[in-house]
Amino acid sequence: MPDAKPRCVLIFRMGSLGDTLLALPAFYRIRDQEPHARIVLFTNAPVDGGIKAASSAQVLAGTGLVDDFIQYPLSPSPSAILAAMAAIRRLRAARTIYLMPVRNWRQCLRDLLFFAFAGSRKVEGLPPWREIGKRWLLSNGMYESEAARLYRLVGGQATALTDRDFSLRLSQHETDLARARLRPAAQGDTIAMSIGTKAPANDWGDGHWQELLATLANCLPDARLVLIGSASESARSQELARPFQARVINLCGQLSPRESGAVLAQCDLFIGHDSGPMHLAAAVGTPLVAIFSARFQPGIWFPFSPRGKVFYNPVTCAGCALKSCVAEQMRCIRAIAPQRIAASAIAILDGDVESLESAHLARYESKPVELRFTKESAA
Repeated sequence: MPDAKPRCVLIFRMGSLGDTLLALPAFYRIRDQEPHARIVLFTNAPVDGGIKAASSAQVLAGTGLVDDFIQYPLSPSPSAILAAMAAIRRLRAARTIYLMPVRNWRQCLRDLLFFAFAGSRKVEGLPPWREIGKRWLLSNGMYESEAARLYRLVGGQATALTDRDFSLRLSQHETDLARARLRPAAQGDTIAMSIGTKAPANDWGDGHWQELLATLANCLPDARLVLIGSASESARSQELARPFQARVINLCGQLSPRESGAVLAQCDLFIGHDSGPMHLAAAVGTPLVAIFSARFQPGIWFPFSPRGKVFYNPVTCAGCALKSCVAEQMRCIRAIAPQRIAASAIAILDGDVESLESAHLARYESKPVELRFTKESAA
């Protein structure tokens, strides 16, 4: 008799590079629960056609966490919706697990109806009814991180998360390719930088980057700068890196997401915006300095890094969720001084681990004093 088909598990998670990386702990937990199942990820095609955004398949390939993918356009036609339903129905999944960002009642109901018509009678991972469209406010004044929220919704203990839960399981081949990209070996420190961001409101600005890099080039004469990002960011990154002169390796547009992660794993420090490369640096354990706008409340999208420093300016308009900020002139992120970033970067390179560790523990403490929620803009 032919072997029976393996049990199938369907996961619903959309987003780009950072969204996929923050879901890694949940993926690991599901794989631990279903070691022999065929796990299929129902996800979106890259939001910008792949110019900057990476697909989940590019990130998860080789991890063993997902076996197959069903891609879905972000602006689907009726025929695309029907095709996706048919593909899901053919899976005959034993479990359908919902790992979507925070959504409102209307969006959750729409998704449930979609999966019902696709043959999924029960959907796991939906938040309790009183949490729909809301987030936990923690006792330390931060909001529950997206990684902790997803992990909790699949039965994990958020306080038990460690950096191992974010592993990309980089292969030796990927590591060897990264080392080849970074040859010859540097005498001093290797600093990676990414200026990329999909939301203009997250952009720190050329003037700030120029001042920062001039300071670092002067204070760290033996350090080299590695530029990470998309091809569309290459020229701008190269121009901003002029203070480092010949000590620049521009890899923008030359690496896959996993290759970028392997390169970052070889670096001594990463500096960048709230972005996919920032979460990549955290996933591979590279010390980092992250420059955040206040588009979202503090903590939600912070990197999980025991050796990371986040700069976040808690302005009165925090949580606006705007992609472009006109009225406030981006005062949340533009008020972060380059001198503060430079001082933090140099301190990390000098081995100032103790202060970073304490910041990490405060940031991810997950014991709310009471159930208090904040409404969040619908995605």
